[in-house]
Amino acid sequence: VYKRQSRDSAQVADGFTTTNVLVAGVDEIDAVKYDGEYMYLANNDNIQVLKTNDNGSAAEVISRLNISAGKEGANYIRGLYLANDTIAAISGGHDVSWFADWFAPWNWNGKTQIDMVDVSDTATMTITETLDIDGTYVNSRRVGDTLYVITRFTPELEDLKRPAETDEEREANQVLIDAAETDELLPTITYRDGSTANLVSTENCFLPPTADEEVQYLSLIHISEPTRPRLI
Repeated sequence: VYKRQSRDSAQVADGFTTTNVLVAGVDEIDAVKYDGEYMYLANNDNIQVLKTNDNGSAAEVISRLNISAGKEGANYIRGLYLANDTIAAISGGHDVSWFADWFAPWNWNGKTQIDMVDVSDTATMTITETLDIDGTYVNSRRVGDTLYVITRFTPELEDLKRPAETDEEREANQVLIDAAETDELLPTITYRDGSTANLVSTENCFLPPTADEEVQYLSLIHISEPTRPRLI
Protein backbone atom coordinates (compact mmCIF):
# COMPACT_ATOMS: atom_id res chain seq x y z
CA VAL A 1 0.00 0.00 0.00
CA TYR A 2 2.65 2.49 0.97
CA LYS A 3 6.38 2.68 0.36
CA ARG A 4 8.87 5.22 1.71
CA GLN A 5 12.47 5.15 2.85
CA SER A 6 12.90 3.53 6.26
CA ARG A 7 13.42 5.78 9.24
CA ASP A 8 16.90 5.66 10.79
CA SER A 9 16.62 3.30 13.77
CA ALA A 10 18.79 5.69 15.81
CA GLN A 11 15.88 8.14 15.80
CA VAL A 12 13.66 5.68 17.68
CA ALA A 13 13.97 5.56 21.46
CA ASP A 14 15.13 2.35 23.16
CA GLY A 15 13.51 0.62 26.10
CA PHE A 16 9.97 -0.01 24.85
CA THR A 17 8.21 -2.97 23.31
CA THR A 18 6.57 -3.14 19.91
CA THR A 19 3.85 -5.39 18.48
CA ASN A 20 4.28 -9.07 19.23
CA VAL A 21 5.11 -10.82 15.95
CA LEU A 22 5.28 -14.44 14.84
CA VAL A 23 8.08 -13.85 12.33
CA ALA A 24 10.95 -11.43 12.86
CA GLY A 25 10.75 -8.51 10.45
CA VAL A 26 7.08 -9.12 9.63
CA ASP A 27 4.94 -6.54 11.42
CA GLU A 28 1.35 -7.34 12.39
CA ILE A 29 -1.72 -5.19 12.83
CA ASP A 30 -2.41 -3.85 16.33
CA ALA A 31 -4.86 -1.53 18.08
CA VAL A 32 -1.95 0.37 19.64
CA LYS A 33 1.35 1.41 18.09
CA TYR A 34 4.17 3.16 19.98
CA ASP A 35 7.34 4.87 18.77
CA GLY A 36 8.92 5.56 22.17
CA GLU A 37 7.35 9.02 22.52
CA TYR A 38 3.88 8.89 21.00
CA MET A 39 1.23 6.22 21.35
CA TYR A 40 -1.27 5.75 18.50
CA LEU A 41 -4.57 4.17 19.51
CA ALA A 42 -7.42 2.82 17.35
CA ASN A 43 -10.74 3.53 19.06
CA ASN A 44 -13.86 2.62 17.02
CA ASP A 45 -13.55 4.98 14.01
CA ASN A 46 -11.06 7.33 15.67
CA ILE A 47 -7.27 7.44 15.86
CA GLN A 48 -5.96 9.03 19.05
CA VAL A 49 -2.42 10.25 19.66
CA LEU A 50 -1.13 10.21 23.21
CA LYS A 51 2.17 11.78 24.28
CA THR A 52 4.01 9.87 26.98
CA ASN A 53 6.24 11.34 29.64
CA ASP A 54 9.98 10.67 29.87
CA ASN A 55 9.64 7.26 31.52
CA GLY A 56 6.50 6.23 29.64
CA SER A 57 4.46 5.85 32.82
CA ALA A 58 1.73 8.35 31.84
CA ALA A 59 0.16 9.57 28.60
CA GLU A 60 -1.85 12.60 27.52
CA VAL A 61 -4.22 12.74 24.52
CA ILE A 62 -3.03 15.49 22.18
CA SER A 63 -5.09 14.85 19.04
CA ARG A 64 -7.86 12.75 17.50
CA LEU A 65 -8.80 11.92 13.91
CA ASN A 66 -12.16 10.52 12.80
CA ILE A 67 -11.76 8.46 9.62
CA SER A 68 -15.54 8.42 9.03
CA ALA A 69 -15.89 12.21 8.88
CA GLY A 70 -17.93 13.22 5.83
CA LYS A 71 -18.93 9.64 5.06
CA GLU A 72 -22.21 7.83 5.50
CA GLY A 73 -22.06 5.58 8.57
CA ALA A 74 -19.05 4.73 10.70
CA ASN A 75 -16.14 2.37 10.17
CA TYR A 76 -14.67 0.12 12.81
CA ILE A 77 -10.87 0.30 12.76
CA ARG A 78 -9.46 -3.23 12.85
CA GLY A 79 -5.99 -1.95 13.68
CA LEU A 80 -2.99 0.16 12.72
CA TYR A 81 0.44 -0.01 11.16
CA LEU A 82 3.09 2.64 11.79
CA ALA A 83 6.13 3.39 9.61
CA ASN A 84 8.00 6.53 8.59
CA ASP A 85 5.61 9.01 10.25
CA THR A 86 2.71 7.35 8.43
CA ILE A 87 -0.13 5.29 9.85
CA ALA A 88 -2.10 2.80 7.78
CA ALA A 89 -5.49 2.34 9.46
CA ILE A 90 -7.46 -0.68 8.22
CA SER A 91 -11.18 -0.60 8.87
CA GLY A 92 -14.41 -2.26 7.82
CA GLY A 93 -17.54 -3.74 9.30
CA HIS A 94 -18.13 -7.38 10.06
CA ASP A 95 -19.45 -9.70 7.33
CA VAL A 96 -22.88 -10.27 8.87
CA SER A 97 -24.87 -9.06 11.84
CA TRP A 98 -25.94 -12.41 13.21
CA PHE A 99 -23.77 -15.43 13.96
CA ALA A 100 -26.38 -17.78 12.46
CA ASP A 101 -25.88 -16.19 9.03
CA TRP A 102 -22.27 -17.32 8.75
CA PHE A 103 -23.36 -20.61 7.16
CA ALA A 104 -24.43 -18.81 3.98
CA PRO A 105 -21.60 -17.85 1.56
CA TRP A 106 -23.72 -15.08 0.02
CA ASN A 107 -23.46 -13.22 3.34
CA TRP A 108 -19.66 -13.25 3.25
CA ASN A 109 -19.15 -9.79 1.88
CA GLY A 110 -18.29 -6.29 2.94
CA LYS A 111 -15.89 -3.41 2.35
CA THR A 112 -12.34 -2.82 3.49
CA GLN A 113 -11.08 0.73 3.94
CA ILE A 114 -7.41 1.69 4.24
CA ASP A 115 -6.57 5.25 5.33
CA MET A 116 -3.00 6.52 5.00
CA VAL A 117 -2.47 9.12 7.73
CA ASP A 118 0.45 11.55 7.94
CA VAL A 119 1.49 11.84 11.59
CA SER A 120 4.68 13.86 11.07
CA ASP A 121 2.77 16.59 12.96
CA THR A 122 1.08 14.61 15.72
CA ALA A 123 -1.10 17.56 16.69
CA THR A 124 -2.76 17.73 13.26
CA MET A 125 -3.00 14.29 11.64
CA THR A 126 -3.88 14.37 7.94
CA ILE A 127 -5.36 11.66 5.72
CA THR A 128 -3.31 11.57 2.53
CA GLU A 129 -5.01 8.64 0.77
CA THR A 130 -8.08 6.46 1.26
CA LEU A 131 -8.54 3.11 -0.46
CA ASP A 132 -11.96 1.43 -0.50
CA ILE A 133 -11.74 -2.24 -1.49
CA ASP A 134 -14.62 -4.54 -2.39
CA GLY A 135 -14.35 -7.45 0.00
CA THR A 136 -14.12 -8.20 3.70
CA TYR A 137 -10.83 -7.80 5.54
CA VAL A 138 -9.21 -11.12 6.46
CA ASN A 139 -5.64 -10.34 7.53
CA SER A 140 -2.57 -8.27 6.77
CA ARG A 141 1.19 -8.02 7.31
CA ARG A 142 3.86 -5.36 6.82
CA VAL A 143 7.28 -6.32 5.48
CA GLY A 144 9.65 -3.38 5.36
CA ASP A 145 7.66 -0.50 3.93
CA THR A 146 5.15 -2.61 2.02
CA LEU A 147 1.76 -3.51 3.47
CA TYR A 148 0.08 -6.70 2.22
CA VAL A 149 -3.69 -6.93 2.70
CA ILE A 150 -5.81 -10.08 2.40
CA THR A 151 -9.50 -9.64 1.64
CA ARG A 152 -12.36 -11.93 0.63
CA PHE A 153 -14.86 -10.95 -2.06
CA THR A 154 -18.12 -12.70 -2.96
CA PRO A 155 -19.71 -11.55 -6.25
CA GLU A 156 -23.25 -10.24 -6.01
CA LEU A 157 -25.70 -9.89 -8.91
CA GLU A 158 -28.98 -8.04 -8.66
CA ASP A 159 -32.03 -10.36 -8.65
CA LEU A 160 -29.90 -13.47 -8.08
CA LYS A 161 -31.86 -15.88 -5.90
CA ARG A 162 -29.88 -17.26 -2.93
CA PRO A 163 -30.36 -20.01 -2.13
CA ALA A 164 -31.99 -21.31 -5.30
CA GLU A 165 -34.47 -23.96 -4.13
CA THR A 166 -36.25 -24.94 -7.33
CA ASP A 167 -35.19 -25.83 -10.87
CA GLU A 168 -36.86 -22.64 -12.10
CA GLU A 169 -34.85 -20.49 -9.69
CA ARG A 170 -31.63 -22.25 -10.63
CA GLU A 171 -32.33 -21.76 -14.33
CA ALA A 172 -33.14 -18.08 -13.77
CA ASN A 173 -29.89 -17.66 -11.83
CA GLN A 174 -27.92 -19.27 -14.63
CA VAL A 175 -29.41 -16.82 -17.14
CA LEU A 176 -28.29 -13.89 -14.94
CA ILE A 177 -24.80 -15.32 -14.50
CA ASP A 178 -24.38 -16.03 -18.23
CA ALA A 179 -25.44 -12.47 -19.05
CA ALA A 180 -23.12 -10.85 -16.51
CA GLU A 181 -20.06 -8.93 -17.64
CA THR A 182 -16.75 -10.13 -16.24
CA ASP A 183 -16.19 -6.83 -14.41
CA GLU A 184 -19.44 -7.39 -12.49
CA LEU A 185 -17.92 -10.49 -10.90
CA LEU A 186 -14.59 -8.95 -9.86
CA PRO A 187 -13.75 -6.66 -6.91
CA THR A 188 -12.79 -3.03 -7.42
CA ILE A 189 -10.68 -0.51 -5.55
CA THR A 190 -11.77 3.13 -5.20
CA TYR A 191 -9.33 5.93 -4.43
CA ARG A 192 -9.74 9.15 -2.47
CA ASP A 193 -10.22 11.15 -5.69
CA GLY A 194 -13.16 8.92 -6.68
CA SER A 195 -11.36 7.00 -9.42
CA THR A 196 -11.98 3.25 -9.58
CA ALA A 197 -10.03 0.29 -10.94
CA ASN A 198 -10.36 -3.46 -10.95
CA LEU A 199 -8.47 -4.97 -8.04
CA VAL A 200 -7.67 -8.15 -9.99
CA SER A 201 -7.94 -9.41 -13.56
CA THR A 202 -9.27 -12.72 -14.82
CA GLU A 203 -5.67 -13.75 -15.61
CA ASN A 204 -4.84 -13.47 -11.90
CA CYS A 205 -7.73 -15.60 -10.62
CA PHE A 206 -7.04 -19.25 -9.93
CA LEU A 207 -9.20 -22.22 -8.96
CA PRO A 208 -7.90 -25.20 -6.98
CA PRO A 209 -7.41 -28.43 -8.98
CA THR A 210 -10.45 -29.96 -7.24
CA ALA A 211 -12.84 -27.40 -8.74
CA ASP A 212 -15.49 -28.79 -11.07
CA GLU A 213 -19.21 -28.36 -11.73
CA GLU A 214 -20.07 -30.15 -8.49
CA VAL A 215 -17.48 -28.47 -6.23
CA GLN A 216 -17.81 -24.72 -6.72
CA TYR A 217 -16.10 -21.77 -5.05
CA LEU A 218 -18.12 -18.62 -4.50
CA SER A 219 -15.54 -16.34 -2.91
CA LEU A 220 -12.34 -14.78 -4.22
CA ILE A 221 -9.46 -14.43 -1.77
CA HIS A 222 -6.91 -11.86 -2.86
CA ILE A 223 -3.57 -10.72 -1.47
CA SER A 224 -2.63 -7.28 -2.66
CA GLU A 225 -0.52 -4.22 -2.05
CA PRO A 226 -3.15 -1.87 -3.48
CA THR A 227 -1.12 1.15 -4.51
CA ARG A 228 -2.73 1.73 -7.93
CA PRO A 229 -3.22 -1.36 -7.61
CA ARG A 230 -0.72 -4.22 -7.98
CA LEU A 231 -1.53 -7.86 -7.30
CA ILE A 232 1.21 -10.18 -6.09
